[in-house]
Amino acid sequence: MLAGTPPYLASATFSCAAVLLYLVRRHGPYPADGPLEVAARYEAIDGLGPAVRDIVMSALSPDPRRRAPLAIVRELLETTLRR
Repeated sequence: MLAGTPPYLASATFSCAAVLLYLVRRHGPYPADGPLEVAARYEAIDGLGPAVRDIVMSALSPDPRRRAPLAIVRELLETTLRR
C-alpha cells in the first residue's frame, strides 16, 4: 500500500517506472555519466512498445507535478498490456 503526501507519491511513481525500465533495458532511464549529465539529459526510451513507452515516459517526467499518480500508471499499464 502506498501512503504519503503527493510529492512522495510522485517519487514512488518515478521509482516504479525506473525499475520497470531497468527490467526491460538492463539500465535505468539515464546514462550513468554523472549527476550533472543525468540532470541535463532525458533519454528517449527504446525497447518498449509505443503505448507502454508513453506511459513510462510520463511517469519519468523530471517535474513531479506532471507525473500521473501511481494508481493511474498501473491501470494504464494493465489495460495496455492486456491488448
